[in-house]
Amino acid sequence: HAEIKVYSGFTFDSENVGNVLTGNILGDGSLELHVYYLRNTYTLTYLVDGEEYFTDNYKFQEEITALAAPVKAGYQFDGWVNLPQYMPAEDIVVSADFSLIEYTINYQLNGGEFAHPQQVKYNITSNFQIANPLREGYDFLGWTFAGQEEPIIDFKITPGRTGDLDLVANWKAIDYIIQYFDGGDLLLLEPNTFTIE
Repeated sequence: HAEIKVYSGFTFDSENVGNVLTGNILGDGSLELHVYYLRNTYTLTYLVDGEEYFTDNYKFQEEITALAAPVKAGYQFDGWVNLPQYMPAEDIVVSADFSLIEYTINYQLNGGEFAHPQQVKYNITSNFQIANPLREGYDFLGWTFAGQEEPIIDFKITPGRTGDLDLVANWKAIDYIIQYFDGGDLLLLEPNTFTIE
């Protein structure tokens, strides 16, 4: 009588017509029995941020083809944590590993300067104010950058923002009023305004 053994990753295939579980011993002392097993199928679950992203089924010891990289704004996909090359004899769960993308801020001050150094790097979680620069003889109109043609004063980097930034300082020369006096009398002379330009 054939012994049905337990093998990790396999299950006895009781429906297989090739099974020969009993037999008679031949005159030469031989006995040929056949026991067929099925390779078990297990579930591979992919998680992104703790949520089920995708599931797939693989047979025991089948080579695993990694799922394409998931997209997450502001993050770089670094791989699937604990993803084996071949399917083990159990269901498994793997998680996406991400790292923050660091973006660059370039300042085009156009003759201005900052009173204090400003941050030149940020990521999708950053939250900070960018100072308005100073320039003698000019009023600061604000920052412009790709997609922002109207100058913004008191610009903030807020959570959710992504991409490198090229901030351009916009200026307007201050109009100074010139007054002419002769003794105590105000004279109406030209020019009556002056700019640093």
